[in-house]
Amino acid sequence: MKRDTFVSVVAPVSDLARLPQEFVHVAINTLQAHYTNYELILVDAGSPSPHGSPLRDWLSDYDCLRVLRLRHAAGLDAAISAGLEQAIGDLVVAVSPESDPPELIPTAVEYALAGHDLVLGIQTGRRPHAGQILISWYCRRWLGAALPPNHSHYAVLSRRLIATLLQSKERSRHLPIVSLSLGFPHCTFSYEPIGRPRVRPSWREAGSTLLDLVVARSRHPLRIVTWVGMVASLLNASYSLYIVGVYLFAHRVAQGWTTLSLQISLMFFFVFLILMVACEYLGQLLFESSARPPYFLVEEHHSSAMLADRTRRNLVSDEPD
Repeated sequence: MKRDTFVSVVAPVSDLARLPQEFVHVAINTLQAHYTNYELILVDAGSPSPHGSPLRDWLSDYDCLRVLRLRHAAGLDAAISAGLEQAIGDLVVAVSPESDPPELIPTAVEYALAGHDLVLGIQTGRRPHAGQILISWYCRRWLGAALPPNHSHYAVLSRRLIATLLQSKERSRHLPIVSLSLGFPHCTFSYEPIGRPRVRPSWREAGSTLLDLVVARSRHPLRIVTWVGMVASLLNASYSLYIVGVYLFAHRVAQGWTTLSLQISLMFFFVFLILMVACEYLGQLLFESSARPPYFLVEEHHSSAMLADRTRRNLVSDEPD
């Protein structure tokens, strides 16, 4: 029997012209076979040639299909966020057409129906990058988010988790980490990715992600600079007492050019360190204070039939029986 649950599937697409029809066909048939109401939302995150895609044929062949086209090439998290804002299902499943099998949607949804607001997919069959392991350790140790190293964007989100996410300005970046840090009940499920494996991030990308996480979601650099500045101040105060003692009790005071130069160089080192951390946080404040949205929705297309169970109504009639 079909479950009486409205399931929305959000699939970010980098190029609609290259999206295989097999994904749309399998996803629609899987949803139709398991749920009374469903929708498939394709988020076109900046296709170079949207008019050359088979979009018109898909909208006529399949029901409950929606396509959102963004103005510029947004990132993966921003594209999924756009789909989350437009989805109307009780549960929303985020999938990547390039690597996530749509046949596993019912399996992931069952985990969510068991009482989990977030079900996060874990890719098997490949070892995580050292940078991913470092990011996972930092999130678990300092951010309170038990992020697995081999995590993916294949996830199921409940309606109350989405409502909380939509209030956060950080949902367009590091969406899995933001979702885990909210503290809702969550679990994971393992799956084997399909198609060409996603390229693992390089050390530069992993380092950039880790730096972004440290600056955006913690005060650790500022706290480190605080302790360094405190220790440096105590050392300078002690050194000042030493200079006074030498001046009062020493018979012959040598020229202090070397010591003075060393002190100046150390002080400038700490000054530039503080300036570096302050610049990072000022850049973060500038990004957060700007009212520029992470994406711009240009147009929306949808099938002629948007409700699978056409006998269901959202309004109750006040007319007497």
